[in-house]
Amino acid sequence: MKVRAMCPDATLIFLLPPTWAELEERIKSHDSLSEKDVEDRLYAAQEEIMCAEQYDYILINDTVEKTVRRLGQIIHGNRYSSNSMKAFMESYLESEIQSDMVDVIRSL
Repeated sequence: MKVRAMCPDATLIFLLPPTWAELEERIKSHDSLSEKDVEDRLYAAQEEIMCAEQYDYILINDTVEKTVRRLGQIIHGNRYSSNSMKAFMESYLESEIQSDMVDVIRSL
């Protein structure tokens, strides 16, 4: 939120792991961390996740490829549209969802 205060027009993106168990696994995979360090990082993550709604976008960091593609969609949407979330959703629907439901969602 320090960035938001210094640059109010910044687009803030929160990266979220797909599950809490995955986050734990990612943190524990750092061999240099003690059990206390792991606990501290998990506690800090819990605190940060509680603030995620203050960001402009929340991305699920499931795979590098998907996360990079979604990030590119956000950047593209912000570059060419004043209604960024709508542009992101349009791009997301076109690239991620192959279903008849796309037309239903777009009509909302």
